[in-house]
Amino acid sequence: MPDAAMLVSYFPNSLKPKLPEALPLPELLAGVRDGRWAEQVQAVRALDPASTDYTSAKRGLPSFTASGTFKQRSVAGLLQHSGFLCLDIDAKTNPGVDLAAARRRVEADSYTFACFASAGGLGWASVIPVPVDDHKGSFRALERYYQQEYGLTVDPACSDVSRLRFVSHDPSLYLNEEADTFEESEPEPAKPATTVPARARPARTTPYNEDYGQRALELACDRVRSAADGTKRTVLNTMAFLCGGYIGAGFLGEAEAQRALEATISSREVEDLPAAFKTITIALRDGQQKPVLPPSLQRIVRQQQRNEVPREAIVQSLSASTGAAAEALAAGVDSVLAEPNPTLLTFWSVNMKEGKNDYPTTYKLRIERYELREWLRGQGFSFRPAGAGGAVEFLHSAQNIVRLVERYELKQHVLGYVEQLPPRFDNIERADLLEAVLVQIRGLFDKEALDCLPPLVGEFLRDTASTARYFFRNCWVEVTADAIALRPYDELPGLIWQSQVRPHDFREIFQLEAMSCHFHRFLVNITGGDPQRLAQLQRALGYLLHGYKNDASARVVIFVDQVATAGQPAGGTGKSLLIRAVGEMIKVTQLPGATFRFDDDFRFALIEDDTRIAYFDEWDGRRLPFKKLFTEITSDMVVNRKNKPQVVVPFERSPKFAITTNDMVGGQGASHERRRLEIALAPHYSDRFTPKDEFGQGFFNQGWDETDYLYFFNLALGWVQQYLAHGLMALDSHDIQARKMEQDTSPEFIEFAQAVLLLDGTAPYGNVLDDKLWATDLYQQFTEETGESRARFTLRIFMKWMERFGYTKVRNTVRGDRRNQFYFLKPQAQAE
Repeated sequence: MPDAAMLVSYFPNSLKPKLPEALPLPELLAGVRDGRWAEQVQAVRALDPASTDYTSAKRGLPSFTASGTFKQRSVAGLLQHSGFLCLDIDAKTNPGVDLAAARRRVEADSYTFACFASAGGLGWASVIPVPVDDHKGSFRALERYYQQEYGLTVDPACSDVSRLRFVSHDPSLYLNEEADTFEESEPEPAKPATTVPARARPARTTPYNEDYGQRALELACDRVRSAADGTKRTVLNTMAFLCGGYIGAGFLGEAEAQRALEATISSREVEDLPAAFKTITIALRDGQQKPVLPPSLQRIVRQQQRNEVPREAIVQSLSASTGAAAEALAAGVDSVLAEPNPTLLTFWSVNMKEGKNDYPTTYKLRIERYELREWLRGQGFSFRPAGAGGAVEFLHSAQNIVRLVERYELKQHVLGYVEQLPPRFDNIERADLLEAVLVQIRGLFDKEALDCLPPLVGEFLRDTASTARYFFRNCWVEVTADAIALRPYDELPGLIWQSQVRPHDFREIFQLEAMSCHFHRFLVNITGGDPQRLAQLQRALGYLLHGYKNDASARVVIFVDQVATAGQPAGGTGKSLLIRAVGEMIKVTQLPGATFRFDDDFRFALIEDDTRIAYFDEWDGRRLPFKKLFTEITSDMVVNRKNKPQVVVPFERSPKFAITTNDMVGGQGASHERRRLEIALAPHYSDRFTPKDEFGQGFFNQGWDETDYLYFFNLALGWVQQYLAHGLMALDSHDIQARKMEQDTSPEFIEFAQAVLLLDGTAPYGNVLDDKLWATDLYQQFTEETGESRARFTLRIFMKWMERFGYTKVRNTVRGDRRNQFYFLKPQAQAE
């Protein structure tokens, strides 16, 4: 029986949530990882998230209540709490945040039990063990913890213990069954007074309950969170100075601002965190010397200025309406009264109309679409065709680093630009321009308008026959057989995808020093300490890391266990760690070998532009014929995605292939041999003895720091150099050949064929005594001993198996009863 504390309610049909099943949470998570609902989830992800079809498809997915079992899906219907709380981290509520990097940091948290992509694929969820007696208190504490530790905003709906979560598909699902329980809890905050005595109510020149300081602090944290690399310190200084102005005007507390900004910058990867904290302290202090008013109060000041209201009266009016001290407000009022009126006219025009008699001057504000298009071009936005049918993708590039963007990101970029403009410019108010943009938002960003963006200019970089390139946070690296050269990004000779940039700095160290790391020792161990096998493995890894493709030498690299029983799992030997190592350098897209079908039109739907390796995890060698992969190995790749145009990826830009398997990859002949490279891994590790057991820590995000990554990156670049200098290396493996033989024939046949080798001189079969190993006699003996059906297992098959084992088939030409029959000669080396 499963642990009742880990049971959840599973709803096979979310549209009919009255018939739940009680399932163990680990079983559901295994289904998410292994693709139980992959086809349904991929159908959802292929739709436009803004469409009604997407909403309908998503609601049709199965779902579950991660926090327990329920007799009915409501708080009152809770039967048993599971001891877990599931948090949603969504792109919409975390604009500008690198959610992939944030997920890696959360996975390293000791409280994280599981982490997996959401059903829509735009965000992810984390599962945390919590006490069962205070769900909402645990949520409030976790909400604060995620904001302070990682700068992440979690979905507040997760506070509902009966929260329904759709199933998903994520082969990279993270699971830590030894996760610590998050014991913290926060009480419900006291509710503010809902009424104000009549005598205390100010004049309604502005909303009385508007939290000016809090909104400014949230804006500042958002700007810091979304700041591009290279601008983080500047943005932090600017935003802290702004918050200082609000502190000086009495709208914000200094300690609160300090804590929030420090938590936000801590969620970003910065080189010198103490220096960043110092920047915050200084900017907050300096900003207080120049108090600033919120935009709505600035508009009131300007309006009263136009009406020639005296300065002192303006100050007193604002103090009465906000409750802020007049002394603090005075400096802010003075800065508004003295501010300039710059001319900007970026993507708008202003037509002034002089008033007559007592009517004031008016103006007409117009958004100029051509100017907006050119401005977006200057900001790095563009488009490119995405297959047939007129489909397009939107892109943003900076320093030749390109990323895909969604329509909403274009909107947010324009709105963010307007929000940071001066309060007054071009004789208009910033609020008026923001209003004009919001009124026209649909027309400015509909499909027809965005299709008119300028096209992407430039070619994406690809490796050449003699050169490979890799990209790090501080530089990019060019690798040849003779040298490793570090280059600045302003020398990047073409376009790359942002996903190609590793979130680590790089510097070169000696290869001998790099080889002192644990991962090199791991390679030595899984190659049995054999220098030739180690060289073969290193060159194979270098081949996978090198992006250049030549159809004459295209190979599938196959990692297989040296010793195992065909068809039986032999996990933990290190195969997947090798693929993970390649994935730390380039984009690897995993394809589920257990469920992959060559007749599925969408079999390569997961392949993306930046995919460099298509990886079959646990290839089913008994079900999947290797020859059906020949076309994709040596020619263009056709990629179909549901509800999207077909894309044909040219051979030179299509990914290379890698396979890990417990079976042998079948197929005989030269055409098979020249398309695969099999690497046999020695049985040094197992599920009972892992690299973590040997070295005291796991690899990559399981405890590695920047020094570990530095050694690994240098080690990996050494593999590339070995491949560029020497090419691939093939080695004969008796163990692999034996395993292939067993898989292609049967254990009973191998035992029989080996027994025949031990026969000395003549051998009796039936009633005939002869010195030759006659095929018909051996066949009869084998079928009688094993009970094989002769209708299914023919003499022709038996003779092929004998030849495969190494026997030589000879036709008898001597006259007699055996003329034209076949007999076998023993394998020469074994016979001797």
